[in-house]
Amino acid sequence: MTAPWPVDLVLRFADDVAADARLRVDGPVGVVLVVAAYTTAAGTSLDGRSWTVREPRREGDEVELIVAGPARSGPEPTARWKDA
Repeated sequence: MTAPWPVDLVLRFADDVAADARLRVDGPVGVVLVVAAYTTAAGTSLDGRSWTVREPRREGDEVELIVAGPARSGPEPTARWKDA
């Protein structure tokens, strides 16, 4: 599989809540999934956060991202971004 490229996306969680996200490839730790702050279906507000992507896998026309713990090289990437 070729290396991932930056892309904006919407993540839908198990509680059916969607959050804006971005796959970033320009940081010092490699590929990072950055998720904007969102509120769960139960009403809990969660801050934006990021995870280091360990391994992208292509399965047919879908891509699966294997993520590790939070990205920890300096400040977390912001959940607000400008298109490159």
